[in-house]
Amino acid sequence: MKKSGIARLFAFMQILYDLTDEENPKTREEIEELLKKSDIEMNRKTFYTYIEELKAAGIDVASKKTDKYYYYINRRQFDFAETKLLIDAVQSARFITKEKSEELIKKIGKLMSLYQAADLKRKLYMSERSKTVNKNIYKNVDEIHDAIIKNRKISFRYFDYTLDVNHAKKKQYRKQGKEYVISPYSLVWAEDNYYVISHYPEHTGLTNFRVDRMDMIQVTNQQRETLAFATGKDNFSISRYSQNIFSMFSGDVQWISLKFDNDLLNTAIDRFGHHAQMKRNDDHSFIADVEVQVSPTFFAWLFQFGKKVRILTPATAVKQYTEYCEAVLQQYRQ
Repeated sequence: MKKSGIARLFAFMQILYDLTDEENPKTREEIEELLKKSDIEMNRKTFYTYIEELKAAGIDVASKKTDKYYYYINRRQFDFAETKLLIDAVQSARFITKEKSEELIKKIGKLMSLYQAADLKRKLYMSERSKTVNKNIYKNVDEIHDAIIKNRKISFRYFDYTLDVNHAKKKQYRKQGKEYVISPYSLVWAEDNYYVISHYPEHTGLTNFRVDRMDMIQVTNQQRETLAFATGKDNFSISRYSQNIFSMFSGDVQWISLKFDNDLLNTAIDRFGHHAQMKRNDDHSFIADVEVQVSPTFFAWLFQFGKKVRILTPATAVKQYTEYCEAVLQQYRQ
């Protein structure tokens, strides 16, 4: 059966897109031979017409001449470095299963020519880092996103992993399997996990749940609470909240003043962002005034720096951190 003009043009474009790049261009004759494998005959006039039609459609078809004219797709939606960056993100995300990671990497590879994809594959390795085994993660994300758009609450069961008598990992639901009902506000990727920032009536302020540990999610007919209701603030910033929380563990959000040794400036900027208030203290240190969730996770982050960082204010945070350090040291002495 003779193919339509649109089908012929698409096949032509697909050959250019899959089988050419700057390092692997093809002549008109080579492209015509490849089209013959799909039972498509093409004359010189049609070839150049298709080239111009693709250019008019915004596809960057380039040519260069050596002994002959060679044609190839030049700029693509993503260049090699950008594609590698996307794949690195997929590999590092613990909330994506290993099987789904491999599937996504193959799809991302199709953004390039087959030659570029093969070159990229040679430079990749599948990370041995822990990956979630919850295959419902994508359904969970869809349900939560749908609830946010519809301004609805969601219900779900939340679980931890435990070992049974045969040492096999299994789910153990919190609250004896009773439903959680929350008002979701935002999905956040933090510390290589995916979280939903929400209002949970049994907790004050905002509560964060790991999406890969949520099960049986359903969008309810109940309208969610407003963010102002959950936080007590009319101008609360979810983005700043996400920047300042540590490993998404619950804790009181408050302003604290920290004194760092100067060699920790890059570390402080990485953790708190460029918007954080930082000022020079003396030749050896600086002070950062930041809003954080004061929690054991935050204290553990501070503890790794030893004497290079200390909490100045408020006194309550100083007391809590002192007690945390004493508890850690006591544990080491035992």
